[in-house]
Amino acid sequence: MKHRNIILIILLSILTLGLYDIYWFIKTTNAFNHYNSSLKLPSYTNIILFSLLVVISPILLIISTKIVYLTIVYILLATLYFAYLSYNLYWSYLFYRKADFALGTKLLGLSFVLSVFFTPVIGIIITQNSMNKIY
Repeated sequence: MKHRNIILIILLSILTLGLYDIYWFIKTTNAFNHYNSSLKLPSYTNIILFSLLVVISPILLIISTKIVYLTIVYILLATLYFAYLSYNLYWSYLFYRKADFALGTKLLGLSFVLSVFFTPVIGIIITQNSMNKIY
């Protein structure tokens, strides 16, 4: 696990409009998965694929002109968005649970709630701060 500057994480997160968050989650997930544990986290690329599907759906909406197609696209969009949110919540819970186990902390609830209801950067800061204290 790598020691990272918290201020730099915040700046990169803002400057890249959240893309650094994805990079951080991928790198940290890989580090946690190498940690000796029975709990292996699924790849963050699954969330990226869901995100692409959610982005593609409005494009289909713009292309479709008939009401039947429009209704199908709306249903597809709603289904994909619900699946994306559900999987993202589940993955976030697993990630912070694994972080608690690997770091020996009890920050799962705080990190998870702040990440879901405010911004993922807050959970990243809390987790990275715990990692910096240990490693």
